Amino acid sequence: MDNTSHCPMVVEPVITPDGKRFSNSCEAERAGYTSYTKLRAKTMQTTATGQMSTLDHVLNVGLIFTGVSVLVLVGILIFKKK
Repeated sequence: MDNTSHCPMVVEPVITPDGKRFSNSCEAERAGYTSYTKLRAKTMQTTATGQMSTLDHVLNVGLIFTGVSVLVLVGILIFKKK
């Protein structure tokens, strides 16, 4: 790969045999590597039917509940000061 060319802003991580990580294969090649392995990004786990696992669902609901709770508390504090 030509070192003067620009790599696309794509995140498809790779790792080289010596353990260096790059955002994509273009960046690894620009750094002089010809051998690398694509890394699989960790996404939410799904069941065999393609649905979210129970754990991921519970975590998502918990995060939503926490976010809404914080917004309500901030709203109460703002209106209480007026």
